Amino acid sequence: MAHLEQEPFFTMVKAWDSDDYLPTKIKFSKTTTTGRTIKGEVTPDDGEKTIEFTIDCTVAEFDEVRKDFQWGNNELFASFRKCLTGQARTTWDETIDDHHPSDDDKHTANFEKALPKFYGKLLNCDKARDVHYRFLEYKATKDPFMGCNSHLRRWKEYFRISRKLPQGIKQDPSEDEIKLWYFRTYCKPHRTNYLAARNLDKDTMQDITEFMRLQHDKDRDSGKLARLKTNKDRVDKDRLGRVSGKRARGDERRDKQYRSNYGRDDRNAKSSNSRSSYSDGKDRKYSRSGDYKRSSKSYNRQDKTRSSDFFRKDKRDCPKHQPCEHTWEDCFNNPHRKKKGESHYQDDNASSKGSGSDTTSSHESDSSQEEENHFQQSE
Repeated sequence: MAHLEQEPFFTMVKAWDSDDYLPTKIKFSKTTTTGRTIKGEVTPDDGEKTIEFTIDCTVAEFDEVRKDFQWGNNELFASFRKCLTGQARTTWDETIDDHHPSDDDKHTANFEKALPKFYGKLLNCDKARDVHYRFLEYKATKDPFMGCNSHLRRWKEYFRISRKLPQGIKQDPSEDEIKLWYFRTYCKPHRTNYLAARNLDKDTMQDITEFMRLQHDKDRDSGKLARLKTNKDRVDKDRLGRVSGKRARGDERRDKQYRSNYGRDDRNAKSSNSRSSYSDGKDRKYSRSGDYKRSSKSYNRQDKTRSSDFFRKDKRDCPKHQPCEHTWEDCFNNPHRKKKGESHYQDDNASSKGSGSDTTSSHESDSSQEEENHFQQSE
Protein backbone atom coordinates (compact mmCIF):
# COMPACT_ATOMS: atom_id res chain seq x y z
CA MET A 1 0.00 0.00 0.00
CA ALA A 2 2.99 2.30 0.27
CA HIS A 3 2.93 2.86 -3.48
CA LEU A 4 -0.35 4.76 -3.12
CA GLU A 5 1.50 7.56 -1.34
CA GLN A 6 3.65 8.29 -4.39
CA GLU A 7 3.06 11.26 -6.65
CA PRO A 8 1.83 10.58 -10.22
CA PHE A 9 4.57 9.93 -12.73
CA PHE A 10 3.19 12.57 -15.10
CA THR A 11 0.60 15.31 -14.62
CA MET A 12 -2.39 16.68 -16.49
CA VAL A 13 -0.06 19.19 -18.15
CA LYS A 14 1.81 17.47 -20.95
CA ALA A 15 5.55 17.60 -20.33
CA TRP A 16 6.51 17.71 -24.01
CA ASP A 17 5.09 18.70 -27.39
CA SER A 18 6.10 18.78 -31.03
CA ASP A 19 7.96 22.08 -30.60
CA ASP A 20 10.43 20.60 -28.11
CA TYR A 21 13.77 19.23 -29.19
CA LEU A 22 13.49 15.51 -29.90
CA PRO A 23 16.33 13.11 -30.65
CA THR A 24 17.00 11.86 -34.15
CA LYS A 25 14.59 9.12 -35.10
CA ILE A 26 15.68 5.54 -35.63
CA LYS A 27 15.09 4.59 -39.27
CA PHE A 28 14.06 1.13 -40.47
CA SER A 29 13.82 -0.11 -44.05
CA LYS A 30 12.84 -3.41 -45.59
CA THR A 31 12.44 -4.75 -49.14
CA THR A 32 9.59 -7.14 -49.67
CA THR A 33 9.55 -10.13 -52.00
CA THR A 34 7.67 -8.06 -54.54
CA GLY A 35 10.47 -5.48 -54.59
CA ARG A 36 8.59 -2.81 -52.61
CA THR A 37 10.64 -0.92 -50.03
CA ILE A 38 9.08 -0.26 -46.66
CA LYS A 39 10.43 2.49 -44.40
CA GLY A 40 9.65 3.47 -40.85
CA GLU A 41 10.87 5.84 -38.16
CA VAL A 42 10.70 5.66 -34.38
CA THR A 43 11.63 8.38 -31.86
CA PRO A 44 14.06 6.77 -29.39
CA ASP A 45 13.64 7.02 -25.63
CA ASP A 46 16.51 7.37 -23.15
CA GLY A 47 14.42 7.05 -19.98
CA GLU A 48 15.08 10.65 -18.90
CA LYS A 49 11.67 11.90 -20.00
CA THR A 50 8.37 10.95 -18.42
CA ILE A 51 6.79 7.53 -18.85
CA GLU A 52 4.16 9.28 -20.96
CA PHE A 53 6.82 9.95 -23.59
CA THR A 54 7.86 6.30 -23.52
CA ILE A 55 4.32 4.99 -23.98
CA ASP A 56 2.70 7.65 -26.15
CA CYS A 57 5.67 8.40 -28.40
CA THR A 58 8.29 5.65 -28.62
CA VAL A 59 6.09 2.59 -28.06
CA ALA A 60 3.19 4.03 -30.08
CA GLU A 61 5.42 4.74 -33.08
CA PHE A 62 7.05 1.32 -32.74
CA ASP A 63 3.64 -0.41 -32.83
CA GLU A 64 2.85 1.25 -36.17
CA VAL A 65 6.21 0.26 -37.65
CA ARG A 66 6.05 -3.35 -36.42
CA LYS A 67 2.69 -3.85 -38.17
CA ASP A 68 4.14 -2.68 -41.48
CA PHE A 69 7.30 -4.76 -41.08
CA GLN A 70 5.45 -7.73 -39.55
CA TRP A 71 8.10 -8.39 -36.95
CA GLY A 72 7.77 -11.30 -34.58
CA ASN A 73 9.64 -13.37 -32.00
CA ASN A 74 13.36 -12.54 -31.66
CA GLU A 75 13.26 -9.93 -34.41
CA LEU A 76 10.54 -8.07 -32.52
CA PHE A 77 12.56 -7.96 -29.30
CA ALA A 78 15.74 -6.91 -31.10
CA SER A 79 14.02 -4.16 -33.09
CA PHE A 80 12.46 -2.64 -29.99
CA ARG A 81 15.82 -2.63 -28.23
CA LYS A 82 17.21 -0.44 -31.04
CA CYS A 83 14.61 2.20 -30.16
CA LEU A 84 15.93 2.55 -26.61
CA THR A 85 19.06 4.36 -25.43
CA GLY A 86 20.73 5.13 -22.15
CA GLN A 87 19.10 3.86 -18.98
CA ALA A 88 15.97 2.83 -20.88
CA ARG A 89 17.94 0.22 -22.84
CA THR A 90 19.64 -0.97 -19.65
CA THR A 91 16.27 -1.36 -17.95
CA TRP A 92 14.89 -3.28 -20.93
CA ASP A 93 17.85 -5.66 -20.87
CA GLU A 94 17.31 -6.29 -17.14
CA THR A 95 13.63 -6.97 -17.74
CA ILE A 96 14.36 -9.53 -20.45
CA ASP A 97 17.06 -11.22 -18.37
CA ASP A 98 14.69 -11.52 -15.39
CA HIS A 99 11.58 -12.77 -17.21
CA HIS A 100 12.52 -14.01 -20.72
CA PRO A 101 16.20 -14.98 -20.70
CA SER A 102 16.12 -17.74 -23.33
CA ASP A 103 15.50 -17.32 -27.05
CA ASP A 104 12.52 -19.67 -26.85
CA ASP A 105 10.77 -17.20 -24.52
CA LYS A 106 11.15 -14.32 -26.94
CA HIS A 107 7.96 -14.68 -28.92
CA THR A 108 5.23 -12.20 -29.75
CA ALA A 109 2.91 -13.04 -26.83
CA ASN A 110 5.67 -12.52 -24.27
CA PHE A 111 6.57 -9.18 -25.80
CA GLU A 112 3.17 -7.80 -24.82
CA LYS A 113 3.71 -9.10 -21.28
CA ALA A 114 7.22 -7.69 -21.08
CA LEU A 115 6.17 -4.08 -21.76
CA PRO A 116 4.26 -3.48 -18.46
CA LYS A 117 7.11 -5.09 -16.54
CA PHE A 118 9.51 -2.79 -18.35
CA TYR A 119 7.42 0.23 -17.33
CA GLY A 120 7.33 -0.89 -13.70
CA LYS A 121 11.09 -1.38 -13.55
CA LEU A 122 11.69 1.94 -15.26
CA LEU A 123 9.48 3.71 -12.69
CA ASN A 124 10.66 1.52 -9.80
CA CYS A 125 6.99 0.85 -9.02
CA ASP A 126 5.31 -2.45 -9.85
CA LYS A 127 1.80 -1.03 -9.22
CA ALA A 128 2.05 2.28 -11.03
CA ARG A 129 -1.52 2.08 -12.32
CA ASP A 130 -2.88 2.37 -8.78
CA VAL A 131 -0.95 5.61 -8.29
CA HIS A 132 -2.60 7.21 -11.31
CA TYR A 133 -6.05 5.88 -10.54
CA ARG A 134 -5.82 7.41 -7.08
CA PHE A 135 -4.68 10.70 -8.61
CA LEU A 136 -7.56 10.74 -11.10
CA GLU A 137 -10.08 9.91 -8.39
CA TYR A 138 -9.05 12.43 -5.71
CA LYS A 139 -6.44 14.96 -6.88
CA ALA A 140 -6.81 15.69 -10.59
CA THR A 141 -8.09 19.22 -11.31
CA LYS A 142 -8.83 21.24 -14.40
CA ASP A 143 -6.61 24.13 -15.39
CA PRO A 144 -8.86 27.20 -15.00
CA PHE A 145 -7.46 28.74 -18.20
CA MET A 146 -7.88 25.62 -20.35
CA GLY A 147 -10.94 25.20 -22.49
CA CYS A 148 -13.41 22.54 -21.39
CA ASN A 149 -13.20 20.61 -24.68
CA SER A 150 -9.40 20.55 -24.48
CA HIS A 151 -9.65 19.41 -20.88
CA LEU A 152 -11.93 16.51 -21.87
CA ARG A 153 -9.52 15.33 -24.56
CA ARG A 154 -6.52 15.61 -22.22
CA TRP A 155 -8.34 13.75 -19.43
CA LYS A 156 -9.19 10.86 -21.76
CA GLU A 157 -5.60 10.75 -23.01
CA TYR A 158 -4.28 10.71 -19.44
CA PHE A 159 -6.63 7.89 -18.50
CA ARG A 160 -5.75 5.87 -21.62
CA ILE A 161 -2.01 6.06 -20.93
CA SER A 162 -2.51 5.29 -17.23
CA ARG A 163 -4.28 2.02 -18.11
CA LYS A 164 -1.10 0.81 -19.83
CA LEU A 165 0.93 1.03 -16.63
CA PRO A 166 1.52 -2.10 -14.50
CA GLN A 167 -1.71 -3.18 -12.80
CA GLY A 168 -1.96 -3.05 -9.02
CA ILE A 169 -4.61 -3.96 -6.49
CA LYS A 170 -7.22 -1.47 -7.72
CA GLN A 171 -9.64 -2.68 -10.35
CA ASP A 172 -10.32 -0.74 -13.50
CA PRO A 173 -13.14 1.76 -12.91
CA SER A 174 -16.59 1.38 -14.45
CA GLU A 175 -18.12 3.90 -16.84
CA ASP A 176 -20.00 5.65 -14.03
CA GLU A 177 -16.83 5.90 -11.95
CA ILE A 178 -14.92 7.32 -14.88
CA LYS A 179 -17.65 9.95 -15.37
CA LEU A 180 -17.57 10.81 -11.66
CA TRP A 181 -13.78 11.17 -11.66
CA TYR A 182 -13.99 13.51 -14.61
CA PHE A 183 -16.77 15.55 -12.99
CA ARG A 184 -14.64 16.06 -9.87
CA THR A 185 -11.88 17.76 -11.84
CA TYR A 186 -13.97 20.93 -12.11
CA CYS A 187 -14.08 23.58 -9.40
CA LYS A 188 -16.63 23.38 -6.61
CA PRO A 189 -18.78 26.41 -7.65
CA HIS A 190 -19.25 24.97 -11.15
CA ARG A 191 -20.06 21.53 -9.74
CA THR A 192 -22.63 23.06 -7.39
CA ASN A 193 -24.31 24.89 -10.26
CA TYR A 194 -24.34 21.71 -12.32
CA LEU A 195 -25.95 19.58 -9.61
CA ALA A 196 -28.62 22.24 -9.10
CA ALA A 197 -29.57 22.23 -12.77
CA ARG A 198 -28.67 18.81 -14.23
CA ASN A 199 -28.70 15.09 -13.41
CA LEU A 200 -25.26 13.52 -13.22
CA ASP A 201 -26.55 9.96 -13.53
CA LYS A 202 -28.24 10.60 -16.87
CA ASP A 203 -25.75 12.97 -18.50
CA THR A 204 -22.69 11.85 -20.40
CA MET A 205 -19.18 13.27 -20.21
CA GLN A 206 -19.97 15.37 -23.29
CA ASP A 207 -23.04 16.83 -21.54
CA ILE A 208 -20.96 17.69 -18.48
CA THR A 209 -18.36 19.35 -20.69
CA GLU A 210 -20.98 21.47 -22.47
CA PHE A 211 -22.44 22.75 -19.20
CA MET A 212 -19.00 23.53 -17.80
CA ARG A 213 -18.10 25.36 -21.01
CA LEU A 214 -20.99 27.77 -20.40
CA GLN A 215 -19.75 28.33 -16.84
CA HIS A 216 -16.25 28.93 -18.16
CA ASP A 217 -17.50 31.50 -20.69
CA LYS A 218 -19.47 33.26 -17.96
CA ASP A 219 -16.36 33.62 -15.80
CA ARG A 220 -14.38 34.90 -18.77
CA ASP A 221 -16.98 37.53 -19.67
CA SER A 222 -17.28 38.74 -16.07
CA GLY A 223 -13.53 39.32 -15.83
CA LYS A 224 -12.98 36.68 -13.17
CA LEU A 225 -10.49 34.74 -15.28
CA ALA A 226 -8.61 37.94 -16.13
CA ARG A 227 -8.22 38.81 -12.44
CA LEU A 228 -7.13 35.27 -11.68
CA LYS A 229 -4.59 35.43 -14.50
CA THR A 230 -3.19 38.73 -13.24
CA ASN A 231 -2.80 37.39 -9.73
CA LYS A 232 -1.11 34.22 -11.01
CA ASP A 233 1.34 36.22 -13.13
CA ARG A 234 2.25 38.40 -10.16
CA VAL A 235 2.89 35.37 -7.96
CA ASP A 236 4.99 33.71 -10.68
CA LYS A 237 7.00 36.90 -11.17
CA ASP A 238 7.77 37.16 -7.46
CA ARG A 239 8.75 33.51 -7.35
CA LEU A 240 10.97 33.91 -10.41
CA GLY A 241 12.63 36.96 -8.89
CA ARG A 242 13.48 35.10 -5.72
CA VAL A 243 14.84 32.11 -7.61
CA SER A 244 16.99 34.21 -9.96
CA GLY A 245 18.40 36.28 -7.12
CA LYS A 246 16.74 39.51 -8.27
CA ARG A 247 14.57 40.79 -5.47
CA ALA A 248 11.11 41.66 -6.72
CA ARG A 249 9.16 44.67 -5.60
CA GLY A 250 7.77 44.16 -2.13
CA ASP A 251 10.24 41.41 -1.26
CA GLU A 252 12.20 43.73 1.03
CA ARG A 253 9.62 43.08 3.72
CA ARG A 254 10.42 39.39 3.48
CA ASP A 255 14.14 39.96 3.51
CA LYS A 256 16.18 38.71 6.47
CA GLN A 257 17.82 42.08 6.95
CA TYR A 258 14.44 43.79 7.05
CA ARG A 259 13.16 41.37 9.66
CA SER A 260 16.23 41.95 11.81
CA ASN A 261 16.01 45.76 11.58
CA TYR A 262 12.22 45.94 11.88
CA GLY A 263 11.40 42.98 14.05
CA ARG A 264 8.11 41.46 14.99
CA ASP A 265 7.99 43.49 18.21
CA ASP A 266 8.09 46.77 16.27
CA ARG A 267 5.32 45.71 13.88
CA ASN A 268 3.17 44.46 16.73
CA ALA A 269 3.77 47.66 18.69
CA LYS A 270 2.44 49.75 15.81
CA SER A 271 -0.66 47.65 15.33
CA SER A 272 -1.48 46.94 18.98
CA ASN A 273 -4.17 48.72 20.97
CA SER A 274 -3.09 52.15 22.19
CA ARG A 275 -4.71 51.53 25.58
CA SER A 276 -2.57 48.49 26.27
CA SER A 277 0.71 49.65 24.77
CA TYR A 278 2.15 52.65 22.97
CA SER A 279 5.49 54.00 21.80
CA ASP A 280 6.90 57.19 23.26
CA GLY A 281 9.22 57.86 20.32
CA LYS A 282 12.32 56.80 22.26
CA ASP A 283 12.44 53.25 21.00
CA ARG A 284 10.74 52.00 24.19
CA LYS A 285 7.56 50.04 24.58
CA TYR A 286 5.40 50.79 27.61
CA SER A 287 2.62 48.64 28.99
CA ARG A 288 -0.17 49.27 31.48
CA SER A 289 1.97 48.15 34.37
CA GLY A 290 4.42 50.98 33.75
CA ASP A 291 7.30 48.67 32.95
CA TYR A 292 9.03 49.01 29.66
CA LYS A 293 11.34 47.00 27.57
CA ARG A 294 13.53 48.04 24.75
CA SER A 295 12.59 46.96 21.27
CA SER A 296 14.43 44.19 19.53
CA LYS A 297 16.46 46.70 17.50
CA SER A 298 18.03 48.60 20.41
CA TYR A 299 18.23 45.49 22.57
CA ASN A 300 20.20 43.55 19.99
CA ARG A 301 22.51 46.50 19.37
CA GLN A 302 23.28 46.82 23.10
CA ASP A 303 24.07 43.13 23.38
CA LYS A 304 26.51 43.35 20.49
CA THR A 305 28.34 46.58 21.47
CA ARG A 306 28.33 46.71 25.27
CA SER A 307 30.05 44.42 27.71
CA SER A 308 29.02 43.56 31.26
CA ASP A 309 31.93 45.47 32.94
CA PHE A 310 31.29 48.98 34.28
CA PHE A 311 33.62 51.45 35.98
CA ARG A 312 30.96 53.88 37.14
CA LYS A 313 28.50 52.92 39.87
CA ASP A 314 25.57 54.24 37.85
CA LYS A 315 26.67 52.04 34.88
CA ARG A 316 26.68 55.00 32.52
CA ASP A 317 30.13 54.28 31.14
CA CYS A 318 30.78 55.48 27.60
CA PRO A 319 29.91 52.59 25.25
CA LYS A 320 32.92 53.47 23.07
CA HIS A 321 35.51 53.12 25.82
CA GLN A 322 33.78 50.94 28.43
CA PRO A 323 34.87 50.41 31.18
CA CYS A 324 35.82 54.04 31.76
CA GLU A 325 35.11 56.96 34.08
CA HIS A 326 33.49 59.36 31.60
CA THR A 327 30.01 59.10 30.08
CA TRP A 328 28.91 59.34 26.46
CA GLU A 329 27.88 62.96 27.01
CA ASP A 330 31.48 63.80 28.01
CA CYS A 331 33.19 61.68 25.35
CA PHE A 332 35.16 63.44 22.65
CA ASN A 333 33.62 61.05 20.05
CA ASN A 334 30.18 62.47 20.74
CA PRO A 335 29.41 64.78 17.80
CA HIS A 336 27.15 66.97 19.93
CA ARG A 337 29.98 67.39 22.40
CA LYS A 338 32.33 68.45 19.61
CA LYS A 339 29.96 71.20 18.55
CA LYS A 340 30.25 72.72 22.01
CA GLY A 341 34.03 72.51 21.79
CA GLU A 342 34.28 70.58 25.01
CA SER A 343 36.01 67.31 25.77
CA HIS A 344 36.95 65.38 28.84
CA TYR A 345 40.41 64.94 27.31
CA GLN A 346 41.27 68.67 27.39
CA ASP A 347 44.63 69.46 28.94
CA ASP A 348 44.54 70.78 32.51
CA ASN A 349 47.40 73.23 31.76
CA ALA A 350 45.52 74.54 28.78
CA SER A 351 42.42 74.96 30.86
CA SER A 352 44.40 76.68 33.64
CA LYS A 353 46.04 78.94 31.08
CA GLY A 354 42.69 79.73 29.68
CA SER A 355 41.31 80.53 33.10
CA GLY A 356 44.40 82.62 33.88
CA SER A 357 44.06 84.58 30.69
CA ASP A 358 40.42 85.17 31.52
CA THR A 359 41.44 86.48 35.00
CA THR A 360 44.14 88.74 33.55
CA SER A 361 41.76 90.16 31.00
CA SER A 362 39.19 90.82 33.73
CA HIS A 363 41.83 92.65 35.86
CA GLU A 364 42.88 94.73 32.88
CA SER A 365 39.33 95.67 32.15
CA ASP A 366 38.78 96.67 35.81
CA SER A 367 41.93 98.84 35.88
CA SER A 368 40.98 100.56 32.65
CA GLN A 369 37.52 101.26 34.06
CA GLU A 370 39.01 102.80 37.20
CA GLU A 371 41.33 105.07 35.16
CA GLU A 372 38.40 106.20 33.08
CA ASN A 373 36.35 107.06 36.18
CA HIS A 374 39.29 108.94 37.71
CA PHE A 375 39.73 110.94 34.50
CA GLN A 376 36.11 111.92 34.47
CA GLN A 377 36.20 113.07 38.13
CA SER A 378 39.29 115.23 37.49
CA GLU A 379 37.49 116.97 34.67
